[in-house]
Amino acid sequence: MSTPQRQCYEFGAFRLDAQERLLLRDGATISLTPKAFDLLLALVERHGRLVDKEELLQTIWPNTIVEESNLSSNISLIRKSLGDGENGQKFIETVPKRGYRFVAEVRELGAVQAGNTAAATNPAEGETAPAGRVRPYSKGALLALVIALGGVAFGLYQFVKRTEVKSSSLEPKVVPFTSVPGSESQPAFSPDGKQIAFVGSGETGDNEDIYVKLLDAGNALRLTNSPAAETSPAWSPDGRYLAFVRQTAEEAGVYVVPALGGPERKLTRVDGYVVTVGKPVRLAWSPDGEWLAVADRTSTGEPFNISLISVTTDDKRKLTTPPADSFGDWSPAFSPDGKTLAFIRGKTGVHQDIYRMPVSGGEAQQLTFDSAHKKSLAWTADGREIIFSSSRGGSVNTASRSIRRST
Repeated sequence: MSTPQRQCYEFGAFRLDAQERLLLRDGATISLTPKAFDLLLALVERHGRLVDKEELLQTIWPNTIVEESNLSSNISLIRKSLGDGENGQKFIETVPKRGYRFVAEVRELGAVQAGNTAAATNPAEGETAPAGRVRPYSKGALLALVIALGGVAFGLYQFVKRTEVKSSSLEPKVVPFTSVPGSESQPAFSPDGKQIAFVGSGETGDNEDIYVKLLDAGNALRLTNSPAAETSPAWSPDGRYLAFVRQTAEEAGVYVVPALGGPERKLTRVDGYVVTVGKPVRLAWSPDGEWLAVADRTSTGEPFNISLISVTTDDKRKLTTPPADSFGDWSPAFSPDGKTLAFIRGKTGVHQDIYRMPVSGGEAQQLTFDSAHKKSLAWTADGREIIFSSSRGGSVNTASRSIRRST
């Protein structure tokens, strides 16, 4: 029997040892957090191809609810450790709104050693190709491929010609909005539609703060300036305040700050984010301005529930009661009339469905039954449907669900 080989990768001056979980540069160890190492390994293993954010989130944080900012902050840490961008070196490419690609040339040490024992043979030509390479197509195969592609192109042409869709007036126009250093995420429109609040990561990508900006003029106003992470901006119905979650290593708290800047006010502490979720999920402000809904729990051994926080008295009451063996409830969204709350309930961090229940209390009603990954709930203005993102088609896409449950 041959001795099993450790899976190692080399790129530039670096060696990545998957079994020993080591990153070495010219023989010296480079320190990485466990999640940053897992993320780097996932990208290196998939080197040369675009890896969607959703695939990375489910690979690095399985059965866990995290925000994309977790991904971007770890990417920033990896880039800093690799010296990405220094002296012309490029390792990780960001594909906006999609994911990341490891672009440096990677040598798989185990694969190279195994490949030295044999060469790939082209059965049609009887010639031997170098190990680790694939011989180009024969002339017959290329001709068949050209004919097949021609047929596909002709079929698409006929389809477009028959439908005669005039889409020029429907084409979206992409307009750059923010110019804050670092990454921006979690945008939230003000009630009058004239401003957007968002989370900015800062120049180093590791200090998330709340910003607000007019749509058509001016620079972004930074509302928070704490070394802790601030996320989940939510506008009050009158547009005067923003609620957000501030998270430290010890706890997470819900705060309110004037939208034009000013002193903050802490409403209450919320538990469970640091250990299990990593990032707070979402805040929702009731249409009457009296309540904030947030995922919460009283101890680390129980599932998350949706709690309502009084903006005036700071009182907090538990609204939902998920099954004890579930991951819990999160991502609350008030209906336009404020009488119903939609939320996500998950058996795990990946298998999830949408529920709704009266804000006054009562039974939770299940609306979806596919146990797919879901996020970003939003009600239509008439309160008849809920828009959400779902992985039910294999990747995360936008879908909608009528609130009228079929019998």
